[in-house]
Amino acid sequence: MSRDIPQALIAIEDHAFYNHGAIAVEGILRAALANINAGEVVQGGSTLTQQFVKNVFLSHEQSMERKIEEAVLSLMLEDNYSKDEILELYLNTTYFGAGSTGIKQASRTYFGKAPSALTLAEAAVIASLPYAPTSLNPLENPEGCKKRQLLVLAGTAIAAALGLLEEAEAGRQMEEIRRRAAQLRTGPHGEARGAAKAELERRYVQWQNS
Repeated sequence: MSRDIPQALIAIEDHAFYNHGAIAVEGILRAALANINAGEVVQGGSTLTQQFVKNVFLSHEQSMERKIEEAVLSLMLEDNYSKDEILELYLNTTYFGAGSTGIKQASRTYFGKAPSALTLAEAAVIASLPYAPTSLNPLENPEGCKKRQLLVLAGTAIAAALGLLEEAEAGRQMEEIRRRAAQLRTGPHGEARGAAKAELERRYVQWQNS
């Protein structure tokens, strides 16, 4: 897969993905401020991990109970999977509009090519879609999608200028080191972690078969 795809997605959806946990309070506050300044919703407060959990494991019911379950499942997910694995799961299960679920199908639908062949501009179109896959479908609303695409490209350019892409890579490497260290440790919580991972896998298979 082209590196432009995850970079574009992270730039618009969760620019500190590799540097925070499953839930980022600062991200919620940052998104609220950005939306106030823009006069419209341009950022969401949920992490990519939370978005994946909502899309695959939960209903769209707005309740405190569902929010708590979302938080618990997000924490379980990040305790059992690496950031790269979560990002891959996100890209493979997210709906991108026009009947396309997953990055491979979306790339074929919109550009007739594999994800690895997408340009940065094309990757920015794909990254625009999780926010509103139906209303921003470029086949139906090219102008609306273009507006969102420019936001993605601006976010990617800002991230590069500030060195955030390098910071994200460093964060990814450190996260992988922490994960490997945890795997080497044995302790009283090992059985609980195994049960949590099994529950996440059961829910994922249930989603695939639904």
